[in-house]
Amino acid sequence: MGGGRVKFILMSTDLTTSNFSPTEGQFPAPAYPVYRFSIAEYLQMADSGLLAHADVELLDGIVVPKITRNSWHDATLGRVHLLLVTALLSKPWQARNQSAMVTNRGVPEPDIALVRGTHDDYLVQRPTSRDTGLVIEISDSTLKLDRQKAEIYADAGVPQYWIISAVDQCVEIYDQLQRDAAGQMVYGAKRIIRGSETVQLSLDGTLMATFAADQLVPPLPVQR
Repeated sequence: MGGGRVKFILMSTDLTTSNFSPTEGQFPAPAYPVYRFSIAEYLQMADSGLLAHADVELLDGIVVPKITRNSWHDATLGRVHLLLVTALLSKPWQARNQSAMVTNRGVPEPDIALVRGTHDDYLVQRPTSRDTGLVIEISDSTLKLDRQKAEIYADAGVPQYWIISAVDQCVEIYDQLQRDAAGQMVYGAKRIIRGSETVQLSLDGTLMATFAADQLVPPLPVQR
C-alpha cells in the first residue's frame, strides 16, 4: 500500500432490528458473506492500534459495532459498578468496566465483568472466561443482542450472566451451567427479578452481597 496509513473500515449493521437467522452455534451474521476473523487476528489488530477508534467487539468471528450508549445506560453502569466495587472491597475479585475478555467464540466487551485478582494481573494479558465469575450487560435498545450473547458466555463457561433490562425494569439472571443434548454448555436456569426481590452475588460459591433488583435497575426517565 505504498507505505501509507492502512484504513480499517467497519460496515455498521443495526443488530437490534435485524431479521437475520443465526447459523446453528454461531452468532447472527449479515445475509451476505463475511470474513470471519480468528481471535488471534482480532487481538493482533487491537494491539497494533488498528481498532483504536472503532467501538467494536468480536462475536463468533464477526466484528460487531457496539451500539451508542444513552444517558440511562451510562448512569446505570456507574450505579451498578459502584455497588459491585463496594461489595468486593478486600475480596480477591475486581469489577472491570467495558473491557475486553477472551472467550472460545470471540472477544466481547461486556459492560461489567467480575474477574479474579487485581488490575495488575492483567497488564500483559486480557482476562479469559476462566478468570470470570459474572458478566453483566446493561440493556436498553440492545435486549435481543444481549440475550443472544448468553450463548457465547455459557459456551465459555462463565458461571453467571445478568442482563439489566431498562424496558422490562428487571434483572434477567442466567446460571446453572449444564450440557445440552448436543454436548454444548448452556445456562440451565433463567430467572426474572424485579422491584424489591433480591439478587444474590455469589462468586466461587461464596456469598459476596445481596441487592434488591431496584438498586440495580433505576427507572427510565419520564418523557416530557
